[in-house]
Amino acid sequence: MPSAPRLVDGAARDQSGAMHIEHIDAPSPAIRAAISAAIDVYNDSRTGRPEPAERVAVLLRGPDGATLGGAWCALYYDWLHVDLLHLPEAARGQGFGTRVMRAVERAAVRRGCRGVWLDTATFQAPGFYRGLGFTPIGAIADYQQGHDRMWLLKRDIVDGPDDPGVHVVWEPDDADHALILDQLVAFNAQQAGPSESRLFGLAVRDVTEGPVIGGLWGRMSRQWLCVDLLALPEQARGRRIGTELMERAEAMVRRHGGRGVWLDTFSFQARPFYEKRGYRVFGEIPDYPAPHSRFLLAKRFAA
Repeated sequence: MPSAPRLVDGAARDQSGAMHIEHIDAPSPAIRAAISAAIDVYNDSRTGRPEPAERVAVLLRGPDGATLGGAWCALYYDWLHVDLLHLPEAARGQGFGTRVMRAVERAAVRRGCRGVWLDTATFQAPGFYRGLGFTPIGAIADYQQGHDRMWLLKRDIVDGPDDPGVHVVWEPDDADHALILDQLVAFNAQQAGPSESRLFGLAVRDVTEGPVIGGLWGRMSRQWLCVDLLALPEQARGRRIGTELMERAEAMVRRHGGRGVWLDTFSFQARPFYEKRGYRVFGEIPDYPAPHSRFLLAKRFAA
């Protein structure tokens, strides 16, 4: 059972004196869900498309039905994102990875997606993805210990006959996610050292102990913070709360000896806000969803 969230530096009022920001170590899934809900409301209002993200897994299973590995993905706004991909040592070099990715493509085609995108490190599988037709769209050089982190996409995805050896599961079990994640973390640690991953949350509340109405959710890993979610309700905008959230997040990274922050945003969201804070676009996915784009941005701290 996960430990309860721990208040690290107390509640702080923003300059208007009306809202509270709490820095929470190991934030609970409920806090993530509240921040995500605030983002969904905003995105729906800008796109006219109330579409929650869908989870899908493409699993390689053994003769006994147990999951051996596979891909964990999310479908959102006409694109399928491969969040995790890992196969056990015994399954490598036999074409299983290609079969899993072909099944990912089929799932994306059948849901009307424009393409598939993902990220990988130079010590992982960029050559494998290129061989499958993926094209690099951006990278953070020297992400950790001389390794780059790369983002790739493929638009020319194709359907085909089902593969009885891999299983496409919509809204899969969290246990499969944990298995693939644990395998990938172990592989990455073997190749590039431990990630020293930590969750990080900033919850925005109307009043002390009130419900979470927005905030920031991120994970620091390999000396970089990924800001996965940042959202504020309408009544909290224009009051420097977003600025304070980013300032606190960056300060946390610096305290822990981090190298920088990266994130993504849509063209209908907050690209100018991040650029004013020194973030630079290093990748773009057009038509995500059309006519909008999705941008990748990063800010590297001075040594």
